[in-house]
Amino acid sequence: MQLLILFTSAFSAFIIFSLGIFVTSRNPNGRINQFFGVFAFALCFWIICLILASSSPTAVDFLKWNRLSAFWGIIMGPAYLFFILVFTNNKIVYNFFTYFTIIFISFLLFAWDSFFDIPNLKSIVLTADEGWVSSITLASMLATLWVILLIGFGAFLAWRFYKKNKDKKIKSQAKMVLVAIIIPLTFGFSNKVIAPFFPTIRPVTTLLFNLSSLLVVIPFAVSTLMYKLFTFTPTVAAETIIKTMNEALILINLKNKIEFVNQSSLNLLGYEREELVDETAEKLFYKKSEWNEFHNKFYQYVKTGKQIKNHEMTLATKDRKPVAVNFSFTPYNGDKNELVGIVGIATDIRESKSFLTNIKAEKNKLSIVLNSVVDGVLALDFKNKVIMTNPAAQSMLGLGDKEILGKNIDKIFSVSEKDIKIPTKDLLPTKLPNKDSIIIEKNGVKLTSVSGKNFSANITSSAIKEGREVGLRAIITISDVSKERELEEMKIDFVSMAAHELRTPLTTTRGYLSFLQDEVGEKLSEEQKSYLDKAFIASTQLASLVDNLLAVSRIEQGAVKLQVAPCDWIKTVKECVANFQPIAKEKNIKLAANLPLKLSNVFVDKFRITEVISNLIANALAYTKPNGKVLVEVEEKNDQVITHIKDTGLGIPQEALPKLFTKFFRVTGILEQGSKGTGLGLYISKAIVEMHHGKIWVESTIGEGSTFSFSLPSLKEKSKISKKEKVLKKFVGSLQQSTEKPLNLGTD
Repeated sequence: MQLLILFTSAFSAFIIFSLGIFVTSRNPNGRINQFFGVFAFALCFWIICLILASSSPTAVDFLKWNRLSAFWGIIMGPAYLFFILVFTNNKIVYNFFTYFTIIFISFLLFAWDSFFDIPNLKSIVLTADEGWVSSITLASMLATLWVILLIGFGAFLAWRFYKKNKDKKIKSQAKMVLVAIIIPLTFGFSNKVIAPFFPTIRPVTTLLFNLSSLLVVIPFAVSTLMYKLFTFTPTVAAETIIKTMNEALILINLKNKIEFVNQSSLNLLGYEREELVDETAEKLFYKKSEWNEFHNKFYQYVKTGKQIKNHEMTLATKDRKPVAVNFSFTPYNGDKNELVGIVGIATDIRESKSFLTNIKAEKNKLSIVLNSVVDGVLALDFKNKVIMTNPAAQSMLGLGDKEILGKNIDKIFSVSEKDIKIPTKDLLPTKLPNKDSIIIEKNGVKLTSVSGKNFSANITSSAIKEGREVGLRAIITISDVSKERELEEMKIDFVSMAAHELRTPLTTTRGYLSFLQDEVGEKLSEEQKSYLDKAFIASTQLASLVDNLLAVSRIEQGAVKLQVAPCDWIKTVKECVANFQPIAKEKNIKLAANLPLKLSNVFVDKFRITEVISNLIANALAYTKPNGKVLVEVEEKNDQVITHIKDTGLGIPQEALPKLFTKFFRVTGILEQGSKGTGLGLYISKAIVEMHHGKIWVESTIGEGSTFSFSLPSLKEKSKISKKEKVLKKFVGSLQQSTEKPLNLGTD
C-alpha cells in the first residue's frame, strides 16, 4: 500500500506541475493564469513534500518535510480562492484589504502550526503500512480547515456563477472548474479531517486523495483547450478592456473616495496610482463649482440608479492645469445589488474642442465672405437640393432664404443659351472628381428665376474631391452680367451706327476724289497731284476701317451668317495665292504654295474663309522685306485641314503673341513700320475661323519670321456633327423647299 501511495503521489505531482506550466505559459501576464499557476505549483510541491516526509529515514527529517508541506498547503487555499474571484469577476477582486486579510490569516496559522504548536518527537511514530505519522495538533487542524474553507468558498462562488450565468461558453467553463475541485476537496477533507480519528482508513483515503488530485488535470485541460478558460473569461475580457481603453475610468465609493483608476486616467491627469487611490474625488475637479455640481446633483441622481452621459466638465492635472472632458456616470452595484459607488468614464475632448473652435471660426469666415461677395452662390447636395446660399443669390433670383434652401435646383431657376434650354444635369458633375475642379463655365447665358426675374449671367459649376464625405455635389456661382451686356450692346450699337453714318460721306468723298483724279489730274502739278493721291489713299484706309468696324459689330451682335457648302480647299487656296502674286512681284517677294495632291473637302462659307486667307497673306507680305519669301502650305491631320502661312519677316515678340488676336491690338516698335492697319484684321479672322468650328494660332521668332496657322474640320469630321445640328439643318432645308428662297445657316 505504501508503495502504491508513493507512486500515485509522484505521478499526481508531475501531472499537476505540467498543467501549471502549461496554463501559466499561455498568458504569463494574466492574473487568472498567475493565480492558477500558484495553486497548481503549491498543490504539486505539497504532494512532493508529503512523499518526502512519509519516506524520511528519521523522525527529524519527517518533521522538516512535514513543515514544508504545511507551507505549500497553506498557500493552496488563497491561491484557489483568488483564482475563482478573478474568474467570476467578483467585485472583491478590486479590494486590497480582502487580499491582505486572507493572506495574513493563512500565514498566521502556518506560523502557529510550524513554530508554536510543533508535534512532540515522541508522538511521531513509524507504521508498517504508512511510514511516519504524527499526532494531530490544534494548529494543524485549524490550518487544514482554513484551507478547506477557502477552497470550499471558492467552489461555492464558482457554483453561484454557474447558476447565474446564461452564456453557454462561460457556463461550461464554470462547470469544469467545479468538477475539477469538488472530488479532490471531498477526499482531501476526509483524509485531513476525518481519517486522523480513524487510523485504519487513512491509507485508503490517502490513496483516493492522490488519485482524485489527478482529476484536477482532466477538467482544466478540457476547459482550457475546448472552452478557452484561460484566454477567454469575463475577468480577462474586463481587464483587457480596462487596460486598453483610451478613456479614463474612475471608481468612486459612497464616501467620495477614489477606489480605482485605470492607466488612461493616470496618463490623462499625470498622477501616480497611489496619489489618487483613497483620495477624495474633489481632487479630480479643476473648478470648485463643478465639484459641487457633481457632489450635490449628479451623485444624488446616480444614486437613484440612473445614468448621466457626456456631461462636459473640467478635470485638473497634477500640476493643476485644466483638462476638458466628457464625463459619463453610472451606478456601481455590489453583490446584493446595492449601490456601492459610481463609475465615471472621462473622454479627453481638448483636441475636439480645438477642432470645433477652428471649424466655427472657418464657418464664420465663410459666412462673412459669402455675405459680402457680389456673386450668387448655391451649394447642392447629391439630390440636387440647395443646402447653402448667400444674400447675393437671393437678390438675383428674387427669392427668400426659405424659398431656396431644401428645394431642387430645377424648381428655382432655368438656364438657356441662345434660346436653347441647358439641362440641369449639364451643370453638375457626373462623377466625383479626384481633385477640386471646375465642371462647366457658361458665359452670357439667360437665367430665368421662378420669381419671374430673368437676366444675363455667367455661371460656373465646380466640385471638390471631399464632396462625398460632406454631402456636397456641386457649388454653382452666378454672376449677373446684365449691365455689362447692356453696356456692351450699347457700345456695339454706337460703333455700328457711327460706322454706318461715316460710310455715306466717305463714299461720296472717295467718289469726288476719284472723279478729280480722272478729270483734272493731268491739269494739276506734281505736288497737287500728290496731295490728291494722298487724300484718296487716306479715304480708302478710312473706308477700310469703317468696313472692319461694321464687320466687328456684326460679329459681336451675332449677325454674321455663314452660307456654308462643300469647298475644294486646294482650288480656293490657289486662287488666293494667285490674287496676291502681282503685289509679291512688286515687292520682290517670292510667294509660293505647297499643296498636297489630294485633300478632303471642307464645309465652309467660301467668301468668309477667303477673307481669312487673304488677310493672313496680306499681313505676311506687309511684314516681309524684299527678297524674302512667303509660303502657303496645306496638310490634313486627324480629320482637320490645316493651312499654314509662313513668312521670313521680322517676327513677333513673345509677349505680344497672347494679345495678337484681340481687337485694336498692334505690335509696337519696328513692326509698326510695316503696316498702318487697324488692328482688327486678325480679330475678324479668328472670329470667322471659330464660326467654322476651327482654331487659329501663331508661332514666331524674332528675326526669323512667323507662321500663322488655322484649322478647319474636314467633310469627314463634319459628318460627326451633333444630332441637334443635323435636325436644325434638316429643318432649314425644309424651309428652303417651302419658300423656294435660299437661307443663310448660322453656326452660332
